[in-house]
Amino acid sequence: MKLNTKNIIQFVKFAAVGATGTIVDFGFLNLFVLYFGLNVYFSATASFMLAATNNFFLNKAWTFKKEAENKKLHNLYIKYIIIAAMGLFINLIILRICLPLFGGLFRLDINNPLVLNISKAAATLVVVLWNFFGSKFWVFA
Repeated sequence: MKLNTKNIIQFVKFAAVGATGTIVDFGFLNLFVLYFGLNVYFSATASFMLAATNNFFLNKAWTFKKEAENKKLHNLYIKYIIIAAMGLFINLIILRICLPLFGGLFRLDINNPLVLNISKAAATLVVVLWNFFGSKFWVFA
């Protein structure tokens, strides 16, 4: 990928959309785990997929608008969900590592809001790059 103005602007747009997805992801994760008491890995999967769907529609309409023109919605969505599912797998692996690591470090339960959100932030930072390159070079290519 060439580092030019177009690609930088596209990444900034992708990051802005990602910020909305992060709010959806963290919001639902905290709601499911801390309010409803659901399993953290089930909750992470559900919240991640809600955020991915949010991000797909925003990225299609704004970040990759030109690239998405004249392409079938269902084809783009299937590709996007495949990239998101791989991102989810990476996300869950990082959570599996970070939850007990940070839980032990802070001497707190893995469902503690501090441990949960620091672990989720670490996972999110890694997965954002995966999602951008997958979207740019495969989904909306």
